[in-house]
Amino acid sequence: MPKSIWSAQALIDAPDVVRDIQCDYILAGAGIITTNTYAVVRESFEAIGIGDRFEKLMVPACTLAVDARDLADRHVAVAGSLPPLKESYRPDLVSKPDDLLPL
Repeated sequence: MPKSIWSAQALIDAPDVVRDIQCDYILAGAGIITTNTYAVVRESFEAIGIGDRFEKLMVPACTLAVDARDLADRHVAVAGSLPPLKESYRPDLVSKPDDLLPL
């Protein structure tokens, strides 16, 4: 899988590890955990020809976080992890605001 969707690869290769890490954060005292969805972006998936896998990875990513939360013996919130609209590491590649906003 391309580097542009790196965190999505963890959902494919090692979903139990993703949940275990979320559980580790809870055990360390976190009151909020995030879904492993930073790189699960429909546009990025479509750009590399796997747009049909978006929902197949988004749903399990959210389910894993909810499962980790449900294993906790206290209240823990689950937050979605959202990426920037375009490119996260190269500000010079980010589109102009008008290009990013829907019509």
